[in-house]
Amino acid sequence: SSKILNEERPIIVSLPKYYEDTNSNYPVMYVLDGLQNIKHIVGTVELLTESGIIAPMIIVGIESLDRARDLTPSNAGKNVNGGAGNSGIPQSGGAPKFLDFMSSELIPFIEQNFKTLPYRILQGHSFGGLFGGYAMMEKPDLFDAYMIQSPAFWWNNEEMTQKAKTFFKNKAVFNKRIYFGIGEDDGWGMKQELKRFIKVFEEQTPKNFVWKHEEIPDEDHMSARLLLNYNGLKYI
Repeated sequence: SSKILNEERPIIVSLPKYYEDTNSNYPVMYVLDGLQNIKHIVGTVELLTESGIIAPMIIVGIESLDRARDLTPSNAGKNVNGGAGNSGIPQSGGAPKFLDFMSSELIPFIEQNFKTLPYRILQGHSFGGLFGGYAMMEKPDLFDAYMIQSPAFWWNNEEMTQKAKTFFKNKAVFNKRIYFGIGEDDGWGMKQELKRFIKVFEEQTPKNFVWKHEEIPDEDHMSARLLLNYNGLKYI
């Protein structure tokens, strides 16, 4: 029950095997568009955990009720640069409030009710990837690692890339690990925009900032998600 969003917000929590039988604490991965992505992410985490490649973790899927509202960092009306049409997306620009919901309500709820370690991963695809880039720069201490997949960095004339130029300008140290992934067959507004975002810090990478950019062959915007999560989890 979110006072910040003024709505009941459904979440899905997946616990590691043997969670109830041990005193162990676990890192937490927060998954945007949770209902859409939770099944293949849980399966991927279980496979990689059973293979000894990654540590077991708690997965928190945040169900989307209006992703165009919650995951976009600014309001974009008729002049939106992207595939929104001439009418724009009038409800857009809710990312500041949604990030406040995550930091002030959701994360404290999870950490009070589950056996967590102080290590958080944020995973987002498309608008979720856009939100991931926004969260990384707006509240850099909130998450330790990010999986930014097929991000909609075309948003509002590549607003996040412009923000990154200011953010990284005097960032000597940035203790984060980020996987940037996209399908090789992704369409307009994604591949080149992601490359321009990465170019901001590619030549002068802050100390302790570890990142990887990958294009998955023969996959498009939607089909790449399973492989992006598999590769991203292994990298992080």
